[in-house]
Amino acid sequence: MPAKSSFRFWLLATLVLAGILNWVSLPLVNQTASWGLFSWQFATTPQRAQVILASWDHRAQLLAAFGLGLDYFFLFVYAVTFNLACRWSAQKLGRETWGGWLGGLVWVAALLDAVENACLAIGIIGAAVSPYPEVAAFSAATKFTLLALALVWILLGVLSTLQQKGRASSLR
Repeated sequence: MPAKSSFRFWLLATLVLAGILNWVSLPLVNQTASWGLFSWQFATTPQRAQVILASWDHRAQLLAAFGLGLDYFFLFVYAVTFNLACRWSAQKLGRETWGGWLGGLVWVAALLDAVENACLAIGIIGAAVSPYPEVAAFSAATKFTLLALALVWILLGVLSTLQQKGRASSLR
């Protein structure tokens, strides 16, 4: 990767923010929301979203709101990280066009994450009414699908690199 130190910075920032978001989300796990914030993201109906919100005490709702705010910063950071990694994988796999497309789809995922966060925020500050829980769930599902595709692409690049290094060391 040409800008290895730049990528390391973005990767570290992504991992640190993911850790903070995970830690902030721990109090959101309960019997109603067994997956915490993920349960809320995928509520799909206003009734289900309202039940999840009602299952959280005031502190948990504040943590959810804080997590949504922090996620706006996180979505930018992970998008840069995934984009750089997709382009790196494209170089390793000899498919620059594909890497550009997948790197672009990461930005679409980040935009969907922002839409999802806005819909969830409306639920916290007002009421979880239609169409916001449905839009949040659709945005989350599409976002995670796009990020999974990018992650598979990145892993293919990593495997290709490891395979090339294995061949090079066996020739010595």
